[in-house]
Amino acid sequence: MFSSLLALVVTSQLHWLATMPIQSEHLDAIVAQDMCLEYVDEALATGWESQDLERLLYIMHRESRCLPDACGVTDRPDLRRCRDWGLMQINDYSWKKKVHEMDLSMEDMTDPFWNLFFARVLFDLATVQYGCGWQPWNGTCEGSK
Repeated sequence: MFSSLLALVVTSQLHWLATMPIQSEHLDAIVAQDMCLEYVDEALATGWESQDLERLLYIMHRESRCLPDACGVTDRPDLRRCRDWGLMQINDYSWKKKVHEMDLSMEDMTDPFWNLFFARVLFDLATVQYGCGWQPWNGTCEGSK
């Protein structure tokens, strides 16, 4: 089965996926989804795990259509340029203080690396606080609080 997955990856010109630490059971779903695949490397580099990639890429597509400079329309143009920023649409009102505590700016959230890094921070915070890392994106998890 693995050899057929590897052939699929190579023929799809996604040969870089074959070297990534992605478990084979997740590879089919990720490739079939065909959304935001260009951000898999950065997601893995920022701490996302292979079993989270399918859902992460789905949410990324839903939130920003895979556009790193996506800017959610603001209700307060006098205070902020965007309400939600980047690939994972990091909310300005809710997370600006935390972003600044990490020596980042909201404008940094248009950089795919920093956006995915901060999204992973949110995921980890939500896992501790709510028992479900997907909560900041209105996600649910089995057995969450």
